[in-house]
Amino acid sequence: MHILHLPIEVFDFIMHHCIISRTLPRALRLKLVCKSFRASFNRVFLHTNMLDDKKWSKPFRDSERQTRKDHGAATLWHDYLLFRCRQNGETTTCSPDFSYLANWVNGIRNAADALLRNRQEQLGLQHNEADRDEVIDKLCWLAIDCSRSGEEVWYGQCRSSDWGNLGLRALSAATYLGYAPLVRQLLAQGHDPTANDYLFPSPMYIASRTGQADLLLLMQESLHELDGDALHYQVAWPWRYKIEPESLTGAAARGDLEMVQLCLYPPSRSIPEEGTSEKRQSLIMGHKPGSVPPLSYLEGCITRAMIVARSPEVYEYLNSLLSSPPETPSNLPLENLKVMARAGNLAMVRHHLDNDLKSWDEPTLNMALAEAVRSCNIEVVDLLLERGADPNAWQDSGHTILSEAARTGSMVMMRRLVDAGIKVRDSREAQAAFPRDIRALRHAVKLEHAAIVELLLDMGAGTRRTRLFVLRMAEKLGLESMVGLLRSRRIGSGTGGGRVDEAGEDEGKVEG
Repeated sequence: MHILHLPIEVFDFIMHHCIISRTLPRALRLKLVCKSFRASFNRVFLHTNMLDDKKWSKPFRDSERQTRKDHGAATLWHDYLLFRCRQNGETTTCSPDFSYLANWVNGIRNAADALLRNRQEQLGLQHNEADRDEVIDKLCWLAIDCSRSGEEVWYGQCRSSDWGNLGLRALSAATYLGYAPLVRQLLAQGHDPTANDYLFPSPMYIASRTGQADLLLLMQESLHELDGDALHYQVAWPWRYKIEPESLTGAAARGDLEMVQLCLYPPSRSIPEEGTSEKRQSLIMGHKPGSVPPLSYLEGCITRAMIVARSPEVYEYLNSLLSSPPETPSNLPLENLKVMARAGNLAMVRHHLDNDLKSWDEPTLNMALAEAVRSCNIEVVDLLLERGADPNAWQDSGHTILSEAARTGSMVMMRRLVDAGIKVRDSREAQAAFPRDIRALRHAVKLEHAAIVELLLDMGAGTRRTRLFVLRMAEKLGLESMVGLLRSRRIGSGTGGGRVDEAGEDEGKVEG
Protein backbone atom coordinates (compact mmCIF):
# COMPACT_ATOMS: atom_id res chain seq x y z
CA MET A 1 0.00 0.00 0.00
CA HIS A 2 1.26 3.47 -0.88
CA ILE A 3 2.18 5.60 2.14
CA LEU A 4 -0.38 8.27 1.17
CA HIS A 5 -3.15 5.64 1.28
CA LEU A 6 -2.44 4.57 4.86
CA PRO A 7 -4.89 5.42 7.68
CA ILE A 8 -4.25 8.89 9.06
CA GLU A 9 -3.05 7.53 12.42
CA VAL A 10 -0.43 5.34 10.74
CA PHE A 11 0.62 8.13 8.39
CA ASP A 12 1.05 10.54 11.32
CA PHE A 13 3.07 7.94 13.23
CA ILE A 14 5.46 7.54 10.29
CA MET A 15 5.69 11.31 9.78
CA HIS A 16 6.39 11.81 13.51
CA HIS A 17 9.41 9.49 13.40
CA CYS A 18 10.62 11.03 10.15
CA ILE A 19 10.64 14.42 11.88
CA ILE A 20 12.34 13.45 15.15
CA SER A 21 15.03 11.48 13.33
CA ARG A 22 16.22 14.69 11.66
CA THR A 23 17.53 18.04 12.79
CA LEU A 24 15.02 20.88 12.63
CA PRO A 25 16.17 22.37 9.28
CA ARG A 26 16.06 18.91 7.68
CA ALA A 27 12.69 18.13 9.23
CA LEU A 28 11.18 21.30 7.78
CA ARG A 29 12.19 20.19 4.31
CA LEU A 30 9.75 17.28 4.58
CA LYS A 31 7.08 19.85 3.72
CA LEU A 32 8.50 19.97 0.21
CA VAL A 33 7.99 16.26 -0.53
CA CYS A 34 4.36 16.57 -1.67
CA LYS A 35 1.07 18.30 -0.85
CA SER A 36 0.03 15.60 1.62
CA PHE A 37 3.26 16.00 3.58
CA ARG A 38 2.85 19.79 3.63
CA ALA A 39 -0.76 19.54 4.82
CA SER A 40 0.14 17.13 7.63
CA PHE A 41 3.48 18.53 8.74
CA ASN A 42 2.42 21.22 11.22
CA ARG A 43 -0.17 18.97 12.87
CA VAL A 44 2.39 16.24 13.49
CA PHE A 45 5.27 18.60 14.25
CA LEU A 46 3.47 20.12 17.24
CA HIS A 47 3.60 16.79 19.08
CA THR A 48 7.36 16.39 18.71
CA ASN A 49 8.25 19.22 21.15
CA MET A 50 11.35 19.85 19.02
CA LEU A 51 11.21 23.60 19.56
CA ASP A 52 11.60 23.10 23.31
CA ASP A 53 15.23 22.19 22.71
CA LYS A 54 17.47 25.01 23.94
CA LYS A 55 19.14 25.08 20.53
CA TRP A 56 15.91 26.20 18.86
CA SER A 57 13.80 27.67 21.67
CA LYS A 58 15.05 31.26 21.44
CA PRO A 59 12.85 32.52 18.60
CA PHE A 60 12.58 36.03 19.98
CA ARG A 61 16.20 36.72 20.86
CA ASP A 62 18.39 35.66 17.95
CA SER A 63 18.05 38.70 15.69
CA GLU A 64 16.74 42.23 15.55
CA ARG A 65 13.00 42.56 15.66
CA GLN A 66 12.26 43.94 12.23
CA THR A 67 8.88 43.85 10.59
CA ARG A 68 9.78 41.48 7.82
CA LYS A 69 7.89 39.30 5.40
CA ASP A 70 6.57 36.13 6.95
CA HIS A 71 7.63 33.11 4.95
CA GLY A 72 5.73 30.81 7.33
CA ALA A 73 7.93 30.90 10.43
CA ALA A 74 5.63 33.20 12.43
CA THR A 75 2.61 30.95 11.83
CA LEU A 76 4.58 27.86 12.84
CA TRP A 77 5.84 29.53 16.02
CA HIS A 78 2.34 30.74 16.88
CA ASP A 79 0.83 27.30 16.39
CA TYR A 80 3.58 25.73 18.47
CA LEU A 81 3.24 28.26 21.30
CA LEU A 82 -0.54 27.84 21.31
CA PHE A 83 -0.25 24.04 21.36
CA ARG A 84 2.19 24.14 24.29
CA CYS A 85 0.02 26.63 26.17
CA ARG A 86 -3.00 24.33 25.81
CA GLN A 87 -1.17 21.36 27.27
CA ASN A 88 -1.93 20.61 30.90
CA GLY A 89 0.64 21.18 33.61
CA GLU A 90 3.45 23.66 34.05
CA THR A 91 6.46 23.47 31.76
CA THR A 92 9.97 23.51 33.18
CA THR A 93 11.23 27.05 33.65
CA CYS A 94 14.82 27.97 32.92
CA SER A 95 15.54 31.56 33.94
CA PRO A 96 13.55 34.68 34.79
CA ASP A 97 14.40 36.50 31.56
CA PHE A 98 12.15 34.37 29.32
CA SER A 99 15.06 33.35 27.14
CA TYR A 100 13.57 29.92 26.56
CA LEU A 101 10.26 28.89 25.09
CA ALA A 102 9.15 27.10 28.26
CA ASN A 103 9.18 30.41 30.12
CA TRP A 104 7.12 32.05 27.38
CA VAL A 105 4.52 29.29 27.62
CA ASN A 106 4.12 29.71 31.38
CA GLY A 107 4.15 33.49 31.06
CA ILE A 108 1.42 33.57 28.40
CA ARG A 109 -0.78 31.28 30.48
CA ASN A 110 -0.29 33.43 33.56
CA ALA A 111 -0.95 36.62 31.59
CA ALA A 112 -4.22 35.22 30.23
CA ASP A 113 -5.33 34.14 33.70
CA ALA A 114 -4.39 37.52 35.18
CA LEU A 115 -6.30 39.34 32.44
CA LEU A 116 -9.46 37.29 32.88
CA ARG A 117 -9.25 37.49 36.67
CA ASN A 118 -8.96 41.27 36.54
CA ARG A 119 -11.89 41.48 34.12
CA GLN A 120 -13.99 39.47 36.52
CA GLU A 121 -12.94 41.33 39.67
CA GLN A 122 -13.03 44.87 38.29
CA LEU A 123 -15.70 44.72 35.62
CA GLY A 124 -17.79 41.78 36.79
CA LEU A 125 -17.38 39.92 33.48
CA GLN A 126 -17.54 36.13 33.80
CA HIS A 127 -15.43 33.87 31.62
CA ASN A 128 -15.20 30.22 30.68
CA GLU A 129 -12.56 27.91 29.23
CA ALA A 130 -13.38 28.97 25.68
CA ASP A 131 -12.70 32.61 26.62
CA ARG A 132 -9.36 31.63 28.13
CA ASP A 133 -8.39 29.69 25.03
CA GLU A 134 -9.28 32.64 22.79
CA VAL A 135 -7.21 35.04 24.92
CA ILE A 136 -4.22 32.68 24.90
CA ASP A 137 -4.46 32.42 21.11
CA LYS A 138 -4.30 36.20 20.74
CA LEU A 139 -1.51 36.60 23.29
CA CYS A 140 0.60 34.08 21.37
CA TRP A 141 0.25 36.41 18.39
CA LEU A 142 1.26 39.33 20.62
CA ALA A 143 4.48 37.51 21.49
CA ILE A 144 5.16 36.75 17.82
CA ASP A 145 4.04 40.06 16.31
CA CYS A 146 5.82 42.31 18.76
CA SER A 147 9.00 40.27 18.55
CA ARG A 148 9.01 41.11 14.81
CA SER A 149 7.89 44.70 15.07
CA GLY A 150 10.98 46.85 15.42
CA GLU A 151 14.56 46.68 16.59
CA GLU A 152 15.62 45.88 20.15
CA VAL A 153 12.72 47.85 21.53
CA TRP A 154 12.35 46.53 25.01
CA TYR A 155 14.71 43.63 25.70
CA GLY A 156 17.26 44.69 28.29
CA GLN A 157 15.14 47.50 29.74
CA CYS A 158 13.26 45.34 32.20
CA ARG A 159 13.58 46.19 35.88
CA SER A 160 14.07 43.14 38.09
CA SER A 161 11.18 44.37 40.28
CA ASP A 162 8.83 43.90 37.30
CA TRP A 163 9.60 40.21 36.74
CA GLY A 164 6.41 38.22 37.18
CA ASN A 165 4.27 41.35 37.71
CA LEU A 166 0.84 39.94 36.81
CA GLY A 167 -0.79 43.36 36.91
CA LEU A 168 1.69 44.66 34.35
CA ARG A 169 1.15 41.59 32.18
CA ALA A 170 -2.60 42.09 32.39
CA LEU A 171 -2.17 45.74 31.36
CA SER A 172 -0.11 44.77 28.29
CA ALA A 173 -2.61 42.06 27.35
CA ALA A 174 -5.62 44.33 27.87
CA THR A 175 -3.97 46.99 25.70
CA TYR A 176 -3.33 44.54 22.89
CA LEU A 177 -6.91 43.23 23.04
CA GLY A 178 -8.39 46.74 23.26
CA TYR A 179 -10.11 46.36 26.65
CA ALA A 180 -10.29 50.09 27.42
CA PRO A 181 -12.27 49.84 30.72
CA LEU A 182 -9.78 47.33 32.12
CA VAL A 183 -6.82 49.44 30.96
CA ARG A 184 -8.32 52.42 32.79
CA GLN A 185 -8.76 50.37 35.98
CA LEU A 186 -5.23 48.96 35.93
CA LEU A 187 -3.74 52.41 35.34
CA ALA A 188 -5.74 53.72 38.28
CA GLN A 189 -4.15 51.00 40.42
CA GLY A 190 -0.74 52.45 39.62
CA HIS A 191 0.62 49.99 37.07
CA ASP A 192 3.35 51.59 34.95
CA PRO A 193 2.51 51.72 31.21
CA THR A 194 6.18 52.31 30.33
CA ALA A 195 7.42 49.08 31.97
CA ASN A 196 7.79 45.50 30.73
CA ASP A 197 8.80 42.17 32.24
CA TYR A 198 10.34 40.48 29.18
CA LEU A 199 7.10 38.67 28.35
CA PHE A 200 5.50 41.48 26.36
CA PRO A 201 6.64 44.97 25.34
CA SER A 202 5.45 47.93 27.36
CA PRO A 203 1.74 48.84 27.15
CA MET A 204 2.62 52.20 25.55
CA TYR A 205 4.61 50.48 22.82
CA ILE A 206 1.75 48.06 22.18
CA ALA A 207 -0.81 50.89 22.01
CA SER A 208 1.16 52.88 19.44
CA ARG A 209 2.29 49.83 17.48
CA THR A 210 -1.31 48.60 17.11
CA GLY A 211 -2.70 52.09 16.39
CA GLN A 212 -4.94 52.36 19.47
CA ALA A 213 -4.85 56.12 19.98
CA ASP A 214 -7.54 56.15 22.68
CA LEU A 215 -5.53 53.81 24.91
CA LEU A 216 -2.31 55.73 24.29
CA LEU A 217 -4.09 58.91 25.42
CA LEU A 218 -5.19 57.18 28.64
CA MET A 219 -1.62 56.15 29.39
CA GLN A 220 -0.20 59.58 28.62
CA GLU A 221 -2.70 61.12 31.03
CA SER A 222 -1.46 58.81 33.81
CA LEU A 223 2.16 59.97 33.44
CA HIS A 224 3.99 63.06 34.71
CA GLU A 225 5.45 66.04 32.91
CA LEU A 226 9.18 66.12 32.27
CA ASP A 227 11.56 67.49 34.84
CA GLY A 228 13.45 70.55 33.65
CA ASP A 229 16.89 68.90 33.72
CA ALA A 230 15.66 66.04 31.56
CA LEU A 231 15.07 68.34 28.62
CA HIS A 232 18.69 68.67 27.55
CA TYR A 233 20.69 65.67 28.70
CA GLN A 234 20.78 61.90 28.42
CA VAL A 235 18.96 60.33 31.34
CA ALA A 236 18.91 56.82 32.74
CA TRP A 237 16.05 54.38 32.80
CA PRO A 238 13.31 54.21 33.90
CA TRP A 239 11.71 56.93 31.77
CA ARG A 240 8.15 57.60 32.97
CA TYR A 241 6.94 60.70 31.19
CA LYS A 242 4.22 61.58 28.71
CA ILE A 243 6.62 61.70 25.75
CA GLU A 244 7.86 58.14 25.93
CA PRO A 245 10.51 56.64 23.59
CA GLU A 246 8.98 53.19 23.16
CA SER A 247 5.64 54.60 22.08
CA LEU A 248 7.44 56.72 19.47
CA THR A 249 9.35 53.68 18.21
CA GLY A 250 6.13 51.68 17.97
CA ALA A 251 4.41 54.41 15.98
CA ALA A 252 7.38 54.70 13.60
CA ALA A 253 7.52 50.92 13.14
CA ARG A 254 3.82 51.09 12.31
CA GLY A 255 4.47 53.79 9.70
CA ASP A 256 1.65 55.98 11.06
CA LEU A 257 2.38 59.72 10.96
CA GLU A 258 -0.66 60.70 13.03
CA MET A 259 0.36 58.26 15.76
CA VAL A 260 3.92 59.62 15.68
CA GLN A 261 2.61 63.15 16.18
CA LEU A 262 0.39 61.97 19.03
CA CYS A 263 3.44 60.47 20.74
CA LEU A 264 5.39 63.74 20.39
CA TYR A 265 2.50 66.09 21.22
CA PRO A 266 0.40 64.48 23.98
CA PRO A 267 -2.86 66.48 24.33
CA SER A 268 -2.54 66.21 28.11
CA ARG A 269 0.87 67.95 28.20
CA SER A 270 1.24 71.41 29.70
CA ILE A 271 2.04 74.17 27.20
CA PRO A 272 4.39 77.02 28.24
CA GLU A 273 2.64 80.35 28.69
CA GLU A 274 5.28 82.56 27.06
CA GLY A 275 5.35 83.04 23.28
CA THR A 276 2.64 82.85 20.67
CA SER A 277 0.13 80.03 20.77
CA GLU A 278 1.48 78.46 17.57
CA LYS A 279 5.08 78.45 18.81
CA ARG A 280 4.10 77.13 22.24
CA GLN A 281 2.19 74.21 20.79
CA SER A 282 5.02 73.26 18.40
CA LEU A 283 7.56 72.71 21.18
CA ILE A 284 8.66 69.13 21.88
CA MET A 285 10.18 68.73 25.33
CA GLY A 286 11.08 72.41 25.17
CA HIS A 287 12.66 72.24 21.71
CA LYS A 288 11.47 73.71 18.44
CA PRO A 289 11.13 71.35 15.46
CA GLY A 290 14.38 71.43 13.52
CA SER A 291 16.46 72.42 16.54
CA VAL A 292 16.60 69.26 18.66
CA PRO A 293 20.19 69.40 19.96
CA PRO A 294 22.71 66.64 19.26
CA LEU A 295 23.31 64.12 22.06
CA SER A 296 20.11 65.13 23.84
CA TYR A 297 17.75 62.47 25.09
CA LEU A 298 15.09 63.60 22.63
CA GLU A 299 17.50 63.17 19.73
CA GLY A 300 18.17 59.62 20.90
CA CYS A 301 14.43 58.88 20.97
CA ILE A 302 13.92 60.29 17.48
CA THR A 303 16.91 58.62 15.84
CA ARG A 304 15.98 55.30 17.38
CA ALA A 305 12.52 55.61 15.86
CA MET A 306 13.94 56.66 12.49
CA ILE A 307 15.90 53.42 12.21
CA VAL A 308 12.66 51.40 12.12
CA ALA A 309 10.42 53.96 10.35
CA ARG A 310 8.40 52.05 7.78
CA SER A 311 7.11 54.89 5.60
CA PRO A 312 8.94 57.73 3.83
CA GLU A 313 6.67 60.40 5.30
CA VAL A 314 7.33 59.24 8.87
CA TYR A 315 11.08 59.05 8.26
CA GLU A 316 11.27 62.53 6.73
CA TYR A 317 9.03 64.02 9.41
CA LEU A 318 11.24 62.69 12.20
CA ASN A 319 14.35 63.81 10.33
CA SER A 320 12.95 67.35 10.07
CA LEU A 321 12.87 67.61 13.87
CA LEU A 322 16.63 67.22 14.25
CA SER A 323 19.16 70.04 14.11
CA SER A 324 20.13 70.85 10.55
CA PRO A 325 22.81 70.47 9.41
CA PRO A 326 24.01 67.81 11.87
CA GLU A 327 27.41 68.31 13.46
CA THR A 328 28.58 64.87 12.34
CA PRO A 329 27.69 62.79 9.26
CA SER A 330 24.58 60.76 9.93
CA ASN A 331 24.44 56.99 9.59
CA LEU A 332 20.65 57.00 9.93
CA PRO A 333 19.88 56.54 6.22
CA LEU A 334 22.28 53.60 6.10
CA GLU A 335 20.82 51.99 9.22
CA ASN A 336 17.25 52.41 7.97
CA LEU A 337 18.24 51.15 4.51
CA LYS A 338 19.68 47.97 6.03
CA VAL A 339 16.62 47.43 8.20
CA MET A 340 14.18 48.01 5.35
CA ALA A 341 16.16 45.85 2.90
CA ARG A 342 15.99 43.08 5.48
CA ALA A 343 12.30 43.78 6.01
CA GLY A 344 11.50 43.76 2.30
CA ASN A 345 10.11 47.31 2.43
CA LEU A 346 10.51 48.27 -1.22
CA ALA A 347 9.03 51.76 -0.79
CA MET A 348 11.56 52.76 1.87
CA VAL A 349 14.51 51.27 -0.02
CA ARG A 350 13.51 53.16 -3.17
CA HIS A 351 13.01 56.36 -1.13
CA HIS A 352 16.57 56.22 0.20
CA LEU A 353 18.08 55.39 -3.18
CA ASP A 354 16.17 58.21 -4.89
CA ASN A 355 16.87 60.88 -2.29
CA ASP A 356 20.38 60.01 -1.13
CA LEU A 357 21.73 58.38 -4.27
CA LYS A 358 24.83 60.58 -4.45
CA SER A 359 25.83 59.61 -0.93
CA TRP A 360 25.50 55.86 -1.48
CA ASP A 361 28.82 54.26 -2.31
CA GLU A 362 29.08 50.74 -3.63
CA PRO A 363 29.92 49.11 -0.25
CA THR A 364 26.71 50.54 1.20
CA LEU A 365 24.60 49.15 -1.63
CA ASN A 366 26.36 45.81 -1.30
CA MET A 367 25.61 45.73 2.42
CA ALA A 368 21.92 46.34 1.73
CA LEU A 369 22.00 43.68 -1.00
CA ALA A 370 23.35 41.13 1.47
CA GLU A 371 20.51 41.93 3.89
CA ALA A 372 17.89 41.59 1.16
CA VAL A 373 19.35 38.30 -0.10
CA ARG A 374 19.59 36.92 3.43
CA SER A 375 15.87 37.63 3.97
CA CYS A 376 14.92 36.43 0.47
CA ASN A 377 13.35 39.71 -0.63
CA ILE A 378 13.62 39.35 -4.40
CA GLU A 379 12.00 42.68 -5.35
CA VAL A 380 14.48 44.58 -3.18
CA VAL A 381 17.34 42.55 -4.64
CA ASP A 382 16.23 43.47 -8.16
CA LEU A 383 16.11 47.17 -7.27
CA LEU A 384 19.55 47.18 -5.63
CA LEU A 385 21.11 45.32 -8.56
CA GLU A 386 19.52 47.85 -10.91
CA ARG A 387 21.07 50.70 -8.89
CA GLY A 388 24.59 49.28 -9.07
CA ALA A 389 25.04 46.81 -6.21
CA ASP A 390 27.75 44.22 -6.90
CA PRO A 391 26.66 40.60 -6.27
CA ASN A 392 30.33 39.53 -6.22
CA ALA A 393 31.34 41.85 -3.36
CA TRP A 394 32.82 40.51 -0.14
CA GLN A 395 30.99 41.20 3.12
CA ASP A 396 32.61 42.31 6.36
CA SER A 397 31.64 38.95 7.87
CA GLY A 398 33.72 37.13 5.25
CA HIS A 399 30.61 35.63 3.66
CA THR A 400 29.79 36.23 0.02
CA ILE A 401 26.42 37.08 -1.50
CA LEU A 402 26.48 33.63 -3.08
CA SER A 403 26.82 31.89 0.29
CA GLU A 404 23.99 34.02 1.72
CA ALA A 405 21.77 33.09 -1.23
CA ALA A 406 22.56 29.39 -0.87
CA ARG A 407 21.64 29.58 2.81
CA THR A 408 18.12 30.80 1.97
CA GLY A 409 17.38 27.64 0.00
CA SER A 410 15.68 29.70 -2.71
CA MET A 411 16.40 28.56 -6.25
CA VAL A 412 14.59 31.65 -7.54
CA MET A 413 17.07 33.85 -5.65
CA MET A 414 20.01 31.83 -6.93
CA ARG A 415 18.83 32.11 -10.54
CA ARG A 416 18.27 35.84 -10.17
CA LEU A 417 21.82 36.36 -8.95
CA VAL A 418 23.29 34.10 -11.62
CA ASP A 419 21.50 36.19 -14.24
CA ALA A 420 23.06 39.28 -12.61
CA GLY A 421 26.55 37.85 -13.10
CA ILE A 422 27.34 36.32 -9.71
CA LYS A 423 30.25 33.91 -9.76
CA VAL A 424 32.35 31.73 -7.51
CA ARG A 425 35.17 33.79 -6.04
CA ASP A 426 38.77 32.86 -6.72
CA SER A 427 40.64 31.44 -3.73
CA ARG A 428 43.33 34.11 -4.00
CA GLU A 429 40.66 36.67 -3.02
CA ALA A 430 39.04 34.49 -0.38
CA GLN A 431 39.86 33.58 3.16
CA ALA A 432 42.24 30.63 3.14
CA ALA A 433 39.83 28.47 5.15
CA PHE A 434 36.93 28.99 2.72
CA PRO A 435 38.27 28.87 -0.85
CA ARG A 436 35.97 29.05 -3.86
CA ASP A 437 32.76 29.74 -1.92
CA ILE A 438 32.82 26.39 -0.19
CA ARG A 439 30.50 27.92 2.43
CA ALA A 440 27.77 28.21 -0.21
CA LEU A 441 28.13 24.54 -1.12
CA ARG A 442 28.11 23.54 2.53
CA HIS A 443 24.90 25.50 3.21
CA ALA A 444 23.16 23.92 0.22
CA VAL A 445 24.20 20.41 1.25
CA LYS A 446 22.98 20.95 4.82
CA LEU A 447 19.62 22.06 3.41
CA GLU A 448 19.58 18.99 1.13
CA HIS A 449 18.72 21.28 -1.78
CA ALA A 450 19.79 19.16 -4.74
CA ALA A 451 19.15 21.83 -7.40
CA ILE A 452 21.30 24.43 -5.63
CA VAL A 453 24.05 21.88 -4.98
CA GLU A 454 24.08 20.94 -8.67
CA LEU A 455 24.18 24.62 -9.68
CA LEU A 456 27.08 25.39 -7.34
CA LEU A 457 29.06 22.39 -8.53
CA ASP A 458 28.51 23.47 -12.13
CA MET A 459 29.75 26.95 -11.19
CA GLY A 460 32.92 25.41 -9.76
CA ALA A 461 32.31 25.92 -6.03
CA GLY A 462 34.97 24.37 -3.81
CA THR A 463 38.32 22.77 -4.50
CA ARG A 464 38.83 19.02 -4.73
CA ARG A 465 39.95 18.91 -1.10
CA THR A 466 37.15 21.09 0.32
CA ARG A 467 34.49 19.22 -1.65
CA LEU A 468 35.75 16.07 0.03
CA PHE A 469 35.27 17.78 3.41
CA VAL A 470 31.67 18.57 2.43
CA LEU A 471 31.13 14.93 1.48
CA ARG A 472 32.45 13.81 4.87
CA MET A 473 30.14 16.31 6.57
CA ALA A 474 27.14 14.91 4.67
CA GLU A 475 28.09 11.37 5.69
CA LYS A 476 28.46 12.39 9.33
CA LEU A 477 25.05 14.13 9.35
CA GLY A 478 23.35 11.21 7.65
CA LEU A 479 22.37 13.18 4.56
CA GLU A 480 22.01 10.13 2.34
CA SER A 481 20.60 11.99 -0.65
CA MET A 482 23.48 14.46 -0.60
CA VAL A 483 26.07 11.72 -0.23
CA GLY A 484 24.62 10.03 -3.29
CA LEU A 485 24.54 13.27 -5.28
CA LEU A 486 28.12 14.20 -4.41
CA ARG A 487 29.41 10.72 -5.19
CA SER A 488 27.54 10.78 -8.50
CA ARG A 489 29.66 13.82 -9.34
CA ARG A 490 32.74 11.67 -8.61
CA ILE A 491 33.58 13.61 -5.44
CA GLY A 492 35.65 11.35 -3.20
CA SER A 493 36.69 9.14 -6.09
CA GLY A 494 39.85 11.08 -6.86
CA THR A 495 38.73 13.47 -9.60
CA GLY A 496 36.77 16.12 -7.70
CA GLY A 497 33.61 16.06 -9.82
CA GLY A 498 33.31 19.50 -11.31
CA ARG A 499 34.73 21.98 -13.76
CA VAL A 500 37.71 22.91 -11.62
CA ASP A 501 40.94 22.93 -13.60
CA GLU A 502 43.11 19.92 -12.72
CA ALA A 503 46.27 22.01 -12.63
CA GLY A 504 44.76 24.82 -10.61
CA GLU A 505 43.11 23.13 -7.65
CA ASP A 506 44.35 25.59 -5.06
CA GLU A 507 44.00 28.59 -7.34
CA GLY A 508 40.43 27.58 -8.12
CA LYS A 509 40.48 28.44 -11.83
CA VAL A 510 37.25 27.68 -13.67
CA GLU A 511 37.27 26.67 -17.32
CA GLY A 512 35.70 29.15 -19.72
